[in-house]
Amino acid sequence: MISGMQTQGGGWVLSLTLLGVMWMIVPVDESRAQPVEVTCGQTLTTDTTMANDLNDCPGDGLILGASDLRLDCAFHTLMGSGTGIGIRIPAGIGGVEIVNCRITQFGTGVDIAGRGETPNLIANNVLNNAINVNVPDDVLNHWDYMDGLVVAFRSSATNLVPGDTNGEHDVFVHDRLRASTSVASMTASGVQGDGRSTTPVLSADGRLVVFSSRATNLVPGDTNGFEDIFMHDRRSGSVTRLNLAPDGVQ
Repeated sequence: MISGMQTQGGGWVLSLTLLGVMWMIVPVDESRAQPVEVTCGQTLTTDTTMANDLNDCPGDGLILGASDLRLDCAFHTLMGSGTGIGIRIPAGIGGVEIVNCRITQFGTGVDIAGRGETPNLIANNVLNNAINVNVPDDVLNHWDYMDGLVVAFRSSATNLVPGDTNGEHDVFVHDRLRASTSVASMTASGVQGDGRSTTPVLSADGRLVVFSSRATNLVPGDTNGFEDIFMHDRRSGSVTRLNLAPDGVQ
């Protein structure tokens, strides 16, 4: 049996009784995903999907005025006039997502003035500005993530970081924003791996690096003689072996 009930918002909730069990069919609220028109200099305080381009903004493009909101530009363009900020994140705002934006011809593409309670996610955007992303050091230490600005790779080069003398392929992480390169395939105390390390994969926030390695000295008790899977935490510096049985057996 199928029956219906009208909600206060004018929509309908359908119920289907099948084999004595009632199943409720509730339409998904898509109001947050509906594209809306925006204007240059507008302050956003709720989740927003753009419905239009912004052209020749004389100052800022958009300002994110609340934490934990999502801005999806839906591949629309924010274009400046050579100055101003494409998307401004004021101090204290955190947990925002900026995705699918094309930001061009501003003085600064995305400006994060200071860290909020939670990191921000800036992903899948195209930036072409005098300064693409402006992030203070205290915000970087808070692990805001900007796609493509942290890259992990394998290399046998010995001159990418000082003191690379193990003669093995190592896993490196390059931070394009800080213009710095570090080794992921080493112990928490900075001892180089004694075997080759390969196939690095970064977590979405750029904090964790998972890689395979034949090194036997990255963690204590690695005596199985096989290539293992490790995880390096860039924040704490710790290294963990992942391919262990639940009881810790290699």
